[in-house]
Amino acid sequence: MKTHCSRAEAFGITCMLVLCALAASGAESRHSLSAGGRYHTENKVFTDMPFSNGDISYPAAYTFSDGHFALRLGVDFAPSASGSRDAPNTNRTDYVITPQASIILKDRIYRLGTGVLTSYVRDREGEGDWIDPYWQVMLGLDFPLGDFVSLELNAHYVIEKWAKLSHFRIKELEYGLWLSYHF
Repeated sequence: MKTHCSRAEAFGITCMLVLCALAASGAESRHSLSAGGRYHTENKVFTDMPFSNGDISYPAAYTFSDGHFALRLGVDFAPSASGSRDAPNTNRTDYVITPQASIILKDRIYRLGTGVLTSYVRDREGEGDWIDPYWQVMLGLDFPLGDFVSLELNAHYVIEKWAKLSHFRIKELEYGLWLSYHF
């Protein structure tokens, strides 16, 4: 298991932290708690992911917003994942837990963001391992449903390394739905 980041990954993490500091610097804030669902697809480039087409996971998150920026900290739980993984992790997956942090650029109903994720994959033999940190790019729409509730629809593209973004395949897009309570 890799224990250090490449220069590009370290630069990406540093940029995310700087954006977090900028987002947190304003006097006015808006907080939200969200829950939802995510439709996963099989990724032919990032083959250590345990998901197959049609797998569903259930995310929950806290989001801090300020102006046009938001920081979302969440966790995603997939009670079963039917995809196969690279050797030596070829056992059938029991569940997957994915902590994640995302920076989101907001403009009215539009959302554009990126995030860093890592997944703990537990197999049916009772053994588990962590996948090295990986990335996602997201594009979405957020529809207000009154003063305190909104519905957010997102498309996510998961990548192992930024250099592999050029291997984009539309069939590997994943879709998310969030219901958020703002306070």
